Amino acid sequence: QPLGGNNIDQISGHCYRYSDLVKTDGVPSQTTIIVDIGKFDNHQALGIKNSAAAIPDIRQWLGAGENRAQAVFITHSHPDHLNGVVHYLKAGYKLPTLYSGKYTFMILDDLYESFGVPPQQRPRQIVIDDGDIIKIGSLEIEVLASSHTCFDSFGLIIKSENSTVYHTG
Repeated sequence: QPLGGNNIDQISGHCYRYSDLVKTDGVPSQTTIIVDIGKFDNHQALGIKNSAAAIPDIRQWLGAGENRAQAVFITHSHPDHLNGVVHYLKAGYKLPTLYSGKYTFMILDDLYESFGVPPQQRPRQIVIDDGDIIKIGSLEIEVLASSHTCFDSFGLIIKSENSTVYHTG
C-alpha cells in the first residue's frame, strides 16, 4: 500500500506498507513492514501551513498490537525516502528496527545529530547488502543492489506464501 510518493500526493515523501496475514493452527497473525519514510519536498503545496516538514502518516503501524510494523527498510539516502525517520523520532514515536545500507545509516546518523535525536531514542540499525535475505515473520525480504544517484541503493523482493512483490526502491 503506497502511503506517500508514487504520485499519491506528489513525487516525494516515499513510504509503502507491506502486510501479510497467515493462519497457523487456526490462529491469524500479521507481519507488516514499512519501506522508506520520506519527507515531502514541497509540503506547503499540500496545504500544510506553519510546518517544518510533512511526512507520510504511519502512526497506526507504530503503536502496540497486531498492526505494529516489525521493521522499516530504507532503500537509499535521499531525503524523500529517509528524512521522515527523524521527524517521527522528534515527535516521540518509537520506530522498529531499521534495515538499510551503511552509507544511508551514515547520512541518518548525521540527521540524528542535526536534529538532536539522543542515542537512546534511536532505533536499532541493521546494515544490509546485496544478496542478503532477511526473514521477518511470514515475510522473506531479498536485498538487490540497484542503480541510482547515491551509494547503497537497494531494491527489495518481498515474498510470502501468498505473493511476491518487487519494490524498486
